[in-house]
Amino acid sequence: MAALFTDPSALVRRYDKSEPDAQRVRRACAPSSANLIFVARLASAEFASALARKVREGRLTVPQRDRHWRLFRGHWRAQYHVVGLSDQVFTLAEQLLFRHRLRAGDALHLAAALIVGRASPALSVQFWTADKQQAAAAQREGLLVTLLA
Repeated sequence: MAALFTDPSALVRRYDKSEPDAQRVRRACAPSSANLIFVARLASAEFASALARKVREGRLTVPQRDRHWRLFRGHWRAQYHVVGLSDQVFTLAEQLLFRHRLRAGDALHLAAALIVGRASPALSVQFWTADKQQAAAAQREGLLVTLLA
């Protein structure tokens, strides 16, 4: 069992088999893996945005989008440990933005992961992302990182 913090770039791979490393993410998130999966509260809006973009680009049909969304919402309620966007998360994200080349949303995900790791050091949180800059920042902040293709 591991504690995985998945940002939306990793999370979308669980639902869209055409994404690189999709099988790896699906295995890591499968209930049989017994992994704890953490996500920031912001992830649901970013996941919806990714699905909408894929429809606009012709990479998903509306029925495919709807199927992915229903599955995601079921997982959201039953499998994901959602980290709220508290003042503590925002304060740490602001500090991260001054230390690293990150976008605001990426800093929020990273801050949430760091707070989970600090609150439960025995978990040894692994940060999963497909964003190279975010991965580099997470490593510099002391997280174990899985960088996806």
